[in-house]
Amino acid sequence: MVSKRGTNSATINYSSMENTALMTQREHGAPILLMIDKDSNLIGVHGRFEVVTLCHDNPIHPGIDSVLMRRISD
Repeated sequence: MVSKRGTNSATINYSSMENTALMTQREHGAPILLMIDKDSNLIGVHGRFEVVTLCHDNPIHPGIDSVLMRRISD
């Protein structure tokens, strides 16, 4: 989870359950179920994924700030 996303003061909560699951997916092996809020009452499920690469793309953040995932099922 990122607070103040899109600003120079954005910070990543590396200890959140969501981020920990992404960063350690290769170790625990459980697929990532990608869900996106469509509105306040509806969540879209976009399939199961595995993490391929941990990335450090933005110099604002001190470490991993994104992941590259590959779809493994719908």
